[in-house]
Amino acid sequence: DLLEKYGYKPPTTWEELKTIAATIAKKEGIDGFVFQGAQYEGLVCDAVEFIAANGGEVIDGNGNVKVNSPEVIQALEFMRELITSGAAPDKVFTFMEEDARMAFQQGNAVFMRNWPYCHSPSNMAGDQSAVKGKYGMIPMPKGPKGSGGAATLGGWMLFVNPFASKAEQAAGVQFAKFITSESAQIIRNLVAGNAPTRIAVYSNPTVLRANAIVETLYPIMINAVPRPVTPFYAQVSNALQEEFHAVLTGKKTAADAVKALERKIKEIYE
Repeated sequence: DLLEKYGYKPPTTWEELKTIAATIAKKEGIDGFVFQGAQYEGLVCDAVEFIAANGGEVIDGNGNVKVNSPEVIQALEFMRELITSGAAPDKVFTFMEEDARMAFQQGNAVFMRNWPYCHSPSNMAGDQSAVKGKYGMIPMPKGPKGSGGAATLGGWMLFVNPFASKAEQAAGVQFAKFITSESAQIIRNLVAGNAPTRIAVYSNPTVLRANAIVETLYPIMINAVPRPVTPFYAQVSNALQEEFHAVLTGKKTAADAVKALERKIKEIYE
């Protein structure tokens, strides 16, 4: 409703979002754009989106370290500019998912980057949400060099412990089949707001009647980008978290951060 109030259309580029967020935030006395800026895995997810939207990558499909590039530097500089321009609050570099959700759900932010689960609590009736019926979901904005807005691929994995008994393994397999079934995916979306992993659920009449925003989710999900694919992901992610956060807080320039990352990631691979 704030975009309508000030005569803006939903942004399609990051530059548009930055301008709109800073403008409305100043006029309303609230935060402009909230996202996951703390030093943890969530920051990696967010940064990957900015990097991909600008045509960059951390590690390419052949395992080559590509983080030290103009595209990555520009993407990280833009993340810092969100704060220095007033589009995002200074405190955003302490935010995790729930911090961002609560700020948005309480009506204290214009835009929020978060996961699909946020729709259910944000759309609750009563006094639990100040934004019920007043917001929408859009694809991630486009960057100047990217082919389109990029959303980071998330999700959970299911494993059956090979050291469990035969009976326990059989039960585990049965549960995995159930929880990934179309019927279970419908329930998980309706109750918890989780994005379905079954394509058919995105056009299910029951789901669309109860949660029309799912239709918007489908093109976002099929165009999602993965985090850096590497057998050393834990170590690489820790390095990314540290250097990305240093840029966000202004402790390092983006150029210095990517140089450090290039060195750290190559050392991890050695």
